[in-house]
Formats: sequence, C-alpha cells, structure tokens
Amino acid sequence: MRLRLALVLALAAGPGAAETPVPCAGMPEALRDLSGLTVSAPPAAMAGGWCVLDGARLTGAGVPTVAAGRLRARAGAEGAEVLSLEVEGQGLRLAPGLQERDLPGWLRDLLRLQTADLRLALRRDPGEDRLMVDEARLELSGGSALRLSAEASGAGLSARDLPSGRLHRLRLDWRSDGRSLRPALAAWGAAVEPGAEGGAAVEVARGALMALVAALPEAALGEAGRTELEAAVRALPQGRGRLVAELVAERGIGAAELGLLALSRDPASPEALARLLAGSRLEIDWQPGIVP
Repeated sequence: MRLRLALVLALAAGPGAAETPVPCAGMPEALRDLSGLTVSAPPAAMAGGWCVLDGARLTGAGVPTVAAGRLRARAGAEGAEVLSLEVEGQGLRLAPGLQERDLPGWLRDLLRLQTADLRLALRRDPGEDRLMVDEARLELSGGSALRLSAEASGAGLSARDLPSGRLHRLRLDWRSDGRSLRPALAAWGAAVEPGAEGGAAVEVARGALMALVAALPEAALGEAGRTELEAAVRALPQGRGRLVAELVAERGIGAAELGLLALSRDPASPEALARLLAGSRLEIDWQPGIVP
C-alpha cells in the first residue's frame, strides 16, 4: 500500500519537483497511512484545492465504522514523502452496523445521539526533524469540544512512524458541556470498583482523578496549577467550563518513558510520575461556567 502511494506521488510530482499537491487518487491511501483507517468514498474530485470525499465511510479493524456527511482533504508531498496534510469533516457519525456491538454501552449511546465536526492540520519539517500538529479539533453537537496542538521530533506523517517520536509540546483546550462525561466517569468508576453504579461510580472516578492530581510532581505543576486542576476535577461531570493545559518537555517524552511508566509497580505514584515528567512543565487554567 505504501509502495502504491509512493508511485502515485512520484508520478504526480515529476523529477526534481519541490512540494506538490497530492492528487485525489492518492488521498485515501495518504489518510490510511496516517490513521490506519480505510476511507471508502465515491470518485473524488478537486474543488478549491481540496479533494472532495463527501459521503465517505471510515473503517478499521476493531473500531466502529464512521460515516462522514462532508469530508475534505488536501496534502503536499516532496517526492514520495507526504509533508503536510489537512482534513476537514462535518456531520461525522457512528454508522449503524454489527461493529457497534463491540463498543461499551455508554460510548455507543453517546456517539449514536451526536454528530461531530473535525479539523486536522499536520506538517513535517524534515530539516528540523519536527512534526507539527498545528490544529486537531473535534466538536460534538452536544456542545463539548476538544482542541489540540503539539510538536514532536523524530516522527513522520504515518501511524507507523508516530511511535518513534518524542513529544516536546502539547496544548489541550477542552470545553465541557456538563453532560457528556457522566456516563464515561460512571463506566470508569465501575471498572475501578466493581459493583459501583450511578452516582457512586462517578464518585469513585472523581476520587481516582483527585489522587492522580495530588501525585503530580510539584516541580512540573506548581501549586497554582494544582489548584486549578483540582477545581476542574471537582466540577465533574456536570460542571460546564473550559480547561486549558499546556505541557512543555524540553528533552521530550517518548515510547521509552511511557514504557517505564507502564512497567512501574504503581504508574500513578508520585515517583513514577516524577520520572515521566522530569524537566517538564505543566500549566493549567480552568474557567468554570459557559465559555465561548
């Protein structure tokens, strides 16, 4: 599959070409290379520099099928290497089918009742060996929204290359609608304490989150940031608000550090988290209430 995509890009670029647009013929494979999902869509055409993939279905092993009412993508390549990719999708929804049975009940019900809009913009600088996530935005019709931006080294624009990267910067901007997280917290609480249900399960999950916040190292978070994060956790799940978290890790956090954390006797212990976040800085801001 990667060889076929490389041939399409090489033919489109021509000899000695600089970064050139990826043709629609190669777009489904470029998206699969990044996400691991197969994109099935009617014959694509270009419109305003975008490859039109309206009505596409995204499928993959072990994941539910997603149907997109509107889907646009564009990418740039240098030779056979994709260096930039943008995706915009509207009206994304869980497609009904047998794969739904593999989803937890709370997640299936949440996705079935909502649609989502997506915006993704990635680019790679080979000279600086940097992968930039300029924007990753997911907005649910219920009102919740998540926005991410990030910078990593040693990673490329494919699912195969991403695990080799080291994260240096991450900014998370999350807006809560005060409704969507309750079933997720209840399911997590029931997993932590079997037999817990409803409000009791939510309390278990909230307590686990508060313990995690308490275990974060002072050198990375600071007292002001801890206070903001504790306020955000206390507001869960019904509290509306906006949480902005920014991580800066000069040395980078990669698979080796995450592997050591997973192998720790207690990954959520202060010692394990201090090793993971050594030399890193976390900044937190919580704004309660209805925010734009």
